Amino acid sequence: MGWRGWRWAVSGLAIGASVVLLGFALRAWDLGAAANIAQLLSLLPIAIGMIGWARTRGEAVSTSSDALEALDELVRTIEEKTDRIEQSMAQQNNIGEGLLKTRDRLTQATTQLTIERQKLHDRLAASQSVISATAEVGKAERERLEAEVARLRRDLRDTQQRLAVAERLRGEAQRRLEESERQRAQGERLLREAYAQAAEARRHLADTDARPVLESASPASWALPVIADTQLMGDNDQQAVEEIFRYVDDVFHQEAVTLDQVQNDLAVTAATAHRLTDPDGAGRVGVSDDRRSALRLPKRRGWKVFAGIGSLAAAFTLVAIYLAGPLLTPSEWTHKTNSSIDSSPAVVNGVVYIGNNYGKVYALDAATGAERWTRKVGDWVFSSPAVVNGVVYVGSGDGKVYALDAANGAERWTHKTGKLINSSPAVVNGVVYIGGGDGKVYALDAATGVERWTRKVGDWVFSSPAVVNGVVYIGGGDEKVYALDAATGAERWTHKTGGGVRSSPTVVNGVVYIGSDDDKVYALDAATGAERWTHKVGNNNQIFSGPAVVNGVVYIGSDDDKVYALDAATGVERWTHKTGGGVFSSPAVVNGVVYVGSGDGKVYALDAANGAERWTHKTGGGVRSSPAVVNGVVYIGSDDGKVYALNARTG
Repeated sequence: MGWRGWRWAVSGLAIGASVVLLGFALRAWDLGAAANIAQLLSLLPIAIGMIGWARTRGEAVSTSSDALEALDELVRTIEEKTDRIEQSMAQQNNIGEGLLKTRDRLTQATTQLTIERQKLHDRLAASQSVISATAEVGKAERERLEAEVARLRRDLRDTQQRLAVAERLRGEAQRRLEESERQRAQGERLLREAYAQAAEARRHLADTDARPVLESASPASWALPVIADTQLMGDNDQQAVEEIFRYVDDVFHQEAVTLDQVQNDLAVTAATAHRLTDPDGAGRVGVSDDRRSALRLPKRRGWKVFAGIGSLAAAFTLVAIYLAGPLLTPSEWTHKTNSSIDSSPAVVNGVVYIGNNYGKVYALDAATGAERWTRKVGDWVFSSPAVVNGVVYVGSGDGKVYALDAANGAERWTHKTGKLINSSPAVVNGVVYIGGGDGKVYALDAATGVERWTRKVGDWVFSSPAVVNGVVYIGGGDEKVYALDAATGAERWTHKTGGGVRSSPTVVNGVVYIGSDDDKVYALDAATGAERWTHKVGNNNQIFSGPAVVNGVVYIGSDDDKVYALDAATGVERWTHKTGGGVFSSPAVVNGVVYVGSGDGKVYALDAANGAERWTHKTGGGVRSSPAVVNGVVYIGSDDGKVYALNARTG
C-alpha cells in the first residue's frame, strides 16, 4: 500500500483522537452534554479516514499464498467464536432451567407463607375477641390468653418477615431468568452472524480451489452445578438461594463480557473478510467484479477533500459546544455492579459511595460514573455508607462494621457484632453509632473501632440511628422507639408502638418522626417520648421508609404502595401518591420536589406541594435504595444491579 492510503488513515485518526480528547476534557469539567456531542462527532473524521484508506489505490492484499493462508486462518477464527457462542448458549439453557426450578419453589413458599400468615391473623383475631368478650374470667386464664395473643403476634411478625424475603427472592429469580433469556438471544444472533461469515469465507476458498471447505466444530458441553430446591422456610434456605444468585450473577457478568468480546471479534473478522475478498484492488482472492459495487473516493484529491471535511467537523464541534454551553444539563449515567442494590448512596467531594448485595462497596466518579475503587467487605451490604473526614463507614451482612479509606478503599479497621447488619451508621463527634441484627446499638470510636458502649433494644435492629443534641434515637425489634444517651448508652426514654420499628427516625424542632410495622407514623416529643400524634397508613402494611421533614411536612413511603405527605404539627394528611409497588425507599426533598424509589422499578419525582408527578424513570428492577440529590443530579441504586445518576429536573 502506498503512502497516500496511510495518509487517509493517520489523518482521520489524528483529528478524531483530538476531538475525543476534547470530549474527555469537557467531561472532566462536568460538561457532559458537550462531551457527548464532541465524542459523537469524532467518529466522522475517523470513518472518512478509514474509508479513504480502504479505497485508496495500492491497499490491495496480494494474491499470493499469504492471502489464502489469511483467509483460511480467518475461517478457523470464526469457527472458534462459533464454538464459544454455542458453549454460552448451553450455559444459559442450564442456568435458565435451574432458575425456573428455584422460582417455582419460591412461588410455592410464598403461597405457603401467605396461607400461614392468614391463619395466624385469624387465630390472633379470635383470641383477642375471646379476651374482649370474657368479662368475668379468672386471673390465670386471662394471663394464659394474653400470653397466647403475644405469641401469635410474634409468630405473625416472623411469618410476615419471611414472606417479604420470599417475595423479594422470587422477584430476583424472575429478573435473572429474563437476563438469561436476553443473553441466550444475543448468543443466537451472534451465532447466525458467525455461521454466515464462515459460509461466505468457505465459498471464497472453494472458488480458488486452493483450500478444502472446513466443517464447523461440534459445541463443547458445559455442565452447570445443580441448583438445589428450596422452600425458603428458614435462614439456611435463604442463604442457599442468595449463594445461588451470587453464582448466577458471576456467570452472567462473565458471559456478558465474553459475548461483547465475541461481537467485537466478529466485527473485526467481517472487516477482514471484506478486505481479503474485495475485487476492487489488484489480485484479490477470486471474486468477479459484478458480485458487489464498491464505494469510490477521489484518489488524487482525497487528501484535500478529507482535510476540508475534517476542518468543518472540528469547526462544527466548537460551534455546537459554544451554542449549547448555557443550556447544558448535569451528566446522566449508569454504572453496572455485579449484584442487586439495597444500599443508598452517599455523595461526598464528587464521589458516590454505595454498597451492593454481593458484599462490595463502590466509589464512583459523581460526574461520569467511572469506578474509582471497589472493596469486598464480606457479605451483602444493605447498610448505606457514611463518609466523614476521609473515611467510609458501613455495615455488612457478615456482622462487621467497616471503616475504609475514602480515597482508595483500604481497610482502616473492622468491628465484629453479634449478627448481620442492616442498619446504616451515623458518625457524630468522633463516634460511630449503628444498630445490629443481634438487637444491640453500638457506639464505636471512629478512629479505632474500639467499643465505647452497647445497648440491647430487642431481638434485632433494622432502624438507623439519628443523633441530635447528645441523644441517639433509634427503633427496635421489640416494638419500641428508644432515646439513649449518646455518651453512655443510658436509656432516656422509650415509647411503645404496636409493631417492630424498621423505619429510621428523623428529628426536627424537638419532635421525633418515625414509622412502625403497626401501619402508623409516629410523632414523639424528643425530650420525653410523649406522643404528639399518630397517622395510620393502611392495613397490615409495614413501614421501612424513613421520613423526610421539610417546611412543616412529613414525607414518607409505605408498603401499601403509597407516598404520604402529612402535616408535621398535626399528622393530618395533605396528599398521597399511588405508585406501582411497595415504597421501602426513604424520600429526599430538594427544591420543592420529592424524590423516592418504588418496588415497581421506578424512581419518582413528585411535586412537594400537591403530590403531582413531575417525572418517573424506569429501572430494570425494584428500587429499595433511597436517593441522594446533589448539584441537580439524583443518585440511586436498583435491583437490576445498577447505580443511576439522573437529571433532577427531567429524569
